[in-house]
Amino acid sequence: MGPRRLLPRDTWRFEDDSVRLDGGFQPFHWYELIYSCATAPVVGCGLLAVRDFASWLRAGHDHAFAYGVSQSGRFLRQFLHEGLGTDEAGRIVFDGVLAHIAGARRGEFNQRFGQPSLTHPLGPAYGPPYTPAGILARSRGATGAPDPGRSPKLMCTNSAAEYWRGDGALLHQDPDTGADLVEDPDSRTYLLAGSDHFGAMPMKDLFPGANPTHALDVAPLLRALFVQLVDWACDATPPAPSAVPTRSEGTAVTREEALATFRDGAVPDPAHLPYTPHIDPDAVGWPLELGRPALALVSAVDRGGNEVAGIRLPAVARPVFAYTGWNPRRPTEGLADVLYEFLGSRLPLQVPSPLPDRASYRDMAVEWARELVGQRFLLERDVDRVVEEALGLYDTRSDGDRSPTA
Repeated sequence: MGPRRLLPRDTWRFEDDSVRLDGGFQPFHWYELIYSCATAPVVGCGLLAVRDFASWLRAGHDHAFAYGVSQSGRFLRQFLHEGLGTDEAGRIVFDGVLAHIAGARRGEFNQRFGQPSLTHPLGPAYGPPYTPAGILARSRGATGAPDPGRSPKLMCTNSAAEYWRGDGALLHQDPDTGADLVEDPDSRTYLLAGSDHFGAMPMKDLFPGANPTHALDVAPLLRALFVQLVDWACDATPPAPSAVPTRSEGTAVTREEALATFRDGAVPDPAHLPYTPHIDPDAVGWPLELGRPALALVSAVDRGGNEVAGIRLPAVARPVFAYTGWNPRRPTEGLADVLYEFLGSRLPLQVPSPLPDRASYRDMAVEWARELVGQRFLLERDVDRVVEEALGLYDTRSDGDRSPTA
């Protein structure tokens, strides 16, 4: 995200219901067209529709839960921020909400001329509040105190990619100092270590990343966390403590510090990493004034290059590769080596260590999976699945291997 450069008015024009630019639009650049308009589409009704439909469903059920991924996760954060955790009769709508890979963002879901699918450029809805406490404040009413009759239990889960784009840690850190924040009693936050925004999606291999991709599957972790959310909301069984990078434990570091570990594989240019600027959430003018960057912290990594904070799958805790939430864009002449958005890398272990034979490695993976079950981060039925994932990666390794995993 660099400084804006004004394009002379005589170099572009409206033509055939589109915008034409002399010489054409260049790849990997953002273009903003700012103009006055007579009408605006209605935005915001979707929030009310979800509230009222969920309230109607509750008439025949004891509990209701919401789960959103990426854009729909940001939608749920906006939903709660707008104070829609209760219906028109003052009854709670959702007992529990799980917002996955939404980071600390919301979106243009209730904004004049809003574009709900927008991820860039940033708008007012990407400003504060970032934390779960801030998101839940309006649903709780005037007292602001936790109230099971007014606001839900909230889980926020993120991949490493949300941390690397500069906003994931804002859920639990001070945006200026990076200091750890006191956690709201009605929320939990979890980093799914080493994973990226796209997860196990096969088409990632077609993206123009500089490094091979990985296909770590976090679905088993999400299943277990959702069970914890249900138990928390319905039976008052507290979930496992949050698992995130923290300054107090020495596991939260700057992105530059984490990148210093990587010597084998392409790394992004630290000077061009994305960031979250200070934004006035009530701003209405355009172009939007962007303030100074918030401090972006990520998980520290071990000698091999794998993240040490968060919930770690057996493939990450007992690794044969280094798995990251970042991947630079394939080198492009004349442009900086920036992150390819949302994409992770699979790299050789940065400091190789001797590996056991396959049978011994399987025992190590099973042991770690059992630890996850004991921590309630994994269901018993998913033990074999995550072990097989780790074994599959073990079987693909070879000296100098750079081919994407299946």
